Parts: sequence; C-alpha cells; structure tokens
Amino acid sequence: MDGEEFGQYKIRTMREGSQKQKVVVGPKYPDDPRITRVGGPLRGWSIDELPQLRNVQEGTMSLVGPRPVSPEEFKAFSDMDEDFGPAYIAGRPGMTGLEQVNGRGQLEPHQRIKMIEQYVGEASLALDVEILAKTIKAVVGQEGAY
Repeated sequence: MDGEEFGQYKIRTMREGSQKQKVVVGPKYPDDPRITRVGGPLRGWSIDELPQLRNVQEGTMSLVGPRPVSPEEFKAFSDMDEDFGPAYIAGRPGMTGLEQVNGRGQLEPHQRIKMIEQYVGEASLALDVEILAKTIKAVVGQEGAY
C-alpha cells in the first residue's frame, strides 16, 4: 500500500515453503502441486480470502482495487511495463478487482497489468459496485479459481 509492504491475512492453501519457489506471474493452473488437498476447495470458493476482511477493517486494503502482489511480482510487472509501478501504488489493494471478474487466475501477466492500470485510471463508486456484483458471480461459478 502506497509502495510499502503490509501483512495480508489469508488462510494457507499452499504447502509450506511454496512461496520460496520461483515467482509465477502467468496464468495459474488447477493441478498446481503446491496446493494442499484442502486448499483446492478453499481457493475455488475464495474462502481463503475471507481473512482479508480484517485488512479492510484495518485500512490496509479495500473491498475493490488492484489485488495485492508480492514484492517479487511487483518487480516482475514493473520490469514488463514502466507505467505499472506508479499505477499500482496509486490505488489501495483490494480483495477483488478487474482481474478477478475478467479471467481471474487465467490471465497472462500483460493482461493483469492492463487491468490494474485500467482500474486505477477509471476508479469510481459505480465501477466498484459493478466489480462487487461480478465477483459474486465469479465466486459462485468458481471461474478461473486455482
């Protein structure tokens, strides 16, 4: 948030140490061996994201905005597009965003970057309400959730 790291609450759905593996900024895949047996269904229904409501309560996240990225992802995206960094830190990270309602885990890195930049450039209450409505549909349909 504002270019500073913050702790993100989440239910662990991946095996211990998986975050130390190579950073994957491309599409996710359903048979990722890092995901635990219980983690798959939790991720499918986005239950692992519910603890982020505490981040929203604390003010480090909002309901809608660019999804939080790790420092490694931030660097990778910034290396791909020089406009990414300033656009990303201009918005407050959100529990859901354009990425989650337009492909979710199936997006290529350049598509994610464009959606983050688009959201920051077009942010409005009407867009947030639209994204929240589409989020419900995406979660119920488990579209692109891995």
